[in-house]
Order: sequence, then C-alpha cells, then structure tokens
Amino acid sequence: TMLLIPAMLRRRKFLSLIPICAIGLLVFYLQSVFWPLYFEHYLESINLMFKLNHDFGCGPVGILETILAQHGIGYMRIGEIAYAFYSISMLGILLFLAHLYSRGKIAFLDWMPILIVGVILLNPRLIEYDVAAMTIPLAVLLVRIFKKNGVRSPSSSLWIFSLLFANITGVVNWTWRKIDDGILIMAIFTSSIIMLFQRTRHLETHEVIDVCTEIMPPVNAGDSLARQGVFMP
Repeated sequence: TMLLIPAMLRRRKFLSLIPICAIGLLVFYLQSVFWPLYFEHYLESINLMFKLNHDFGCGPVGILETILAQHGIGYMRIGEIAYAFYSISMLGILLFLAHLYSRGKIAFLDWMPILIVGVILLNPRLIEYDVAAMTIPLAVLLVRIFKKNGVRSPSSSLWIFSLLFANITGVVNWTWRKIDDGILIMAIFTSSIIMLFQRTRHLETHEVIDVCTEIMPPVNAGDSLARQGVFMP
C-alpha cells in the first residue's frame, strides 16, 4: 500500500507503479514455488495467530474481527466483506483528496500527513510497527486539531482524556489497548479529513468572491446614482 504515496502525489506515476506492483505480487507468488514448505508453514503460523491469540491488529476491520472472535462468531467472511467496503471507501477519499491536491486546492504540508496515515490504514492487519510508522503524522494532525479548537476547549480536554485512558487501559489489557488505539487513530484521521474539507470549502468560497470582485468591482452609492444620471452634491 505504501506504493500509493508517490502515486497520490503525482498522477503520472500511476503507470510507473504498475510494473512495481506486478513484481511485488510475483515475488510473493514465487515464494510458494521455490520454498513451498516454508511458505505453507508461514501461512499456517498466521492462521494460528488468528485462531489462538485473536490478534487481528488495531485497524477498524481488525477491531470488528476481534469482537466477533471473542463472542464466538465466525469472523473470516464478515471480515472480508467489511474490509472490502472499508478499503474502497478509504481509497475513494484518498483519491478525491489527491485530485484536490493536483489542482492546487490542498497544500503539500496539509496533504502529506493525511496521506501517510490513510495509506497505512489501508493495511488489512494494522499492528504495532504499522502504528509506529505513522506516529509523527498522527502527532502533527493532533496538534492541528488542538490549534483549531484551542488547548483549553472542552474538545481538546476530551482528546487528552482519551489519550490518557488508552495508555492506562493498555497496561491492564493488551486487547483493550489495540481497540483504544484503533478508535483514537480513526478519530484523529476523521477529524483531520473534516478540517481539511472545511478549509478547502472556505478557500473556494473566497476564490469565488475574489473572482466576482474582479469582474464587478464594488461601487459606492454616489457612483451608482451618477451612472444612472442622478446628481448628488
């Protein structure tokens, strides 16, 4: 999924990514050809991790599968369907934002942290080292949320409480920690997306006003009446 980052930054790189993706899929397939026994044991170990440890990661779909597994409900088919809807929706949002970025509607510094977090969130199983890779982008997004709402605002206090709660419960139960992390990551990402859309809409509104001002510059009442032939001393 990390190959999407250069593609989202420049559209012309989509074609160049096709052979790279093909090579990656070929390498994954060749493992089963050259080392079939090792590859089979690798897949079996992943399957046992799901069945015995219920370690599905801290992504949205992973949290859903964890809850289903804890209640003895079959998670495989439901997880596949949920991931299909989730990944298509996430990819659609990222493509739309990439389109706005290519048109100059979004600044690079605003787009890059959201892009990194969004691309990593496309991983079907989000585990610890995936979360570590987006720690700095998440911190940047959270600081922006604090700046927008104000450090002393009730919403900022709620964010601080949520962060403390996630760290405290993580010491008690590792499964709770994964669920808390997943909810916090999605909350930060969703809030940042909403802020970016609001900023883009605000800029578009100002652009329309500027264009209208250039076409029809404002006039005072005296100039308007003078154009109509009415004299004002």
